[in-house]
This record gives sequence, structure tokens and C-alpha cells, in this order.
Amino acid sequence: AYAFRVPAAAEPEDAVRVMVGVRSAMQGVAPSPGECSLPVSRTALVHLRAFQALDGIAAEASHRTIARVLFGAEEVTRRWTADGELRAQVRYLVRRARAFRDGGYRSLLSPSA
Repeated sequence: AYAFRVPAAAEPEDAVRVMVGVRSAMQGVAPSPGECSLPVSRTALVHLRAFQALDGIAAEASHRTIARVLFGAEEVTRRWTADGELRAQVRYLVRRARAFRDGGYRSLLSPSA
């Protein structure tokens, strides 16, 4: 899985360049020299996973199924326990997803202080 972002203040040409780059990457085309991607922040990754968990909640998936989608079946088989870290992480993401659904997403619309 990967994530990318296009800043809202980006010029349209810059946004198009990002989208074309993503399409190329999805098609397996190597980026041209000089192109690079920005690292994904931990916060952005948590937001992404929370929104993916929200999709799982809407589909009435179990926490374990959500974990399989987010982290892979192998990780779930290896690390899922009743009181384990992976299960706690999924519960956290589900709580965060519900908070976003219940209006918390508005905090993402204003720049961080």
C-alpha cells in the first residue's frame, strides 16, 4: 500500500503532474530521473488506516478482518492475540474512524497549528 498527497494550494499543473506520476507508478512505469516522492508522515498513515477501518465498519467486518486488510493475513496470523498489540491497534483505529465519522474529520480541514 502507498499514499500520496496533493496540497490544496498546489497549482493545477502540479496536481496533474502528481496524478500522472501515480498513474505511471500503478502501471509499473519507472519514474524519470529527478522525480522523488515525499515520505508519508505517521499521522497521514494513521488517518489513511482509520478511513480504511471506517470502510470496514460500514461493511460490518470484524476487527480481525479489518486487521487482515490493513496489515495482511500473515501479520494477523502471526501477531493477533486476545490482548495483543495488533488487536489494540485495530481497536484504536476503529475508535478514531468513528470519531472522524461523527464530525472529527473537520479537524483535518484546517491547518495544524
